Amino acid sequence: MPKFGLVMKGIPVRNMGTPRAATPADSFAVRSLSELTGGEEMRQEAHRHNFFYLLITARGAGEHIIDFTAYPVGNYTLFFMRPGQVHQLRLEADSTGYMIQFERQFYFLQEKGFEHLLQKAASVNYYPLQEGLFREVYTLVTAVFEEAAHGREGYREVILAHLSILFARLIRQAAVRYEGSGNLYIQQRMQEFEALLEKYAPFNKPVAAYAAMMHLSIYQLNAIVKQMQGKTASQVISDYVVLEAKRRLLCTGETVARIATALGFEDASYFIRFFKRHTGIAPEAFRRKCR
Repeated sequence: MPKFGLVMKGIPVRNMGTPRAATPADSFAVRSLSELTGGEEMRQEAHRHNFFYLLITARGAGEHIIDFTAYPVGNYTLFFMRPGQVHQLRLEADSTGYMIQFERQFYFLQEKGFEHLLQKAASVNYYPLQEGLFREVYTLVTAVFEEAAHGREGYREVILAHLSILFARLIRQAAVRYEGSGNLYIQQRMQEFEALLEKYAPFNKPVAAYAAMMHLSIYQLNAIVKQMQGKTASQVISDYVVLEAKRRLLCTGETVARIATALGFEDASYFIRFFKRHTGIAPEAFRRKCR
């Protein structure tokens, strides 16, 4: 079998059927992988979503490429994608599990704290789980599938409750990656910085802007990021800007000059140098190579 590589050709944006879902039911979907694959290998070429996406595999093999990072699909794995991320997927024929899709509006009537759970859980794309924890997760997801299938009174509230528990479980699991990296305060501030990056990195804001939004000094923010990731805040910001540049280069037909302006660069030539310094290749060359 040929290697499954990242191929980008006019990457489409997928939605959940309508530009703006008319009812809560239109903004949520869950399907079994056996139904999706139909007993055959499933391949999805590169695309991006305007909704949240979870892939849960009880048994599986293949490869999942999310924002240019390749992850193995295996037993007891969960993938969580945010709107706007680019991904490409190959699933072997005998893979089992579930796929969940939902728009942010599905949670508009949920209590305020739920959005925070969603944001934190979705900040991690790849969750390789131990069998015990996976069984807990799978029980929750199976309950979500059954509630959606029957559609009895109050099913939406029950689904939200199960998803809330699921997200809390994932957040606890994600916290393992921070063990030994600092206390709870440091972890929380790093997560706050990452959330701001998701929102503002496409505008290429300086470190001082993020520090101000977090009510920290530049020195304090750098110390937090250095402790958690071994990089400066400026380096992490640059990583996010490069990622957004790659998305735009491959998902749109915008000129390099227009992308540079959209990302906050006053001079396209500076953007080209910035991109090449961080990737080793010029923007247009990157676009041609991946297309």
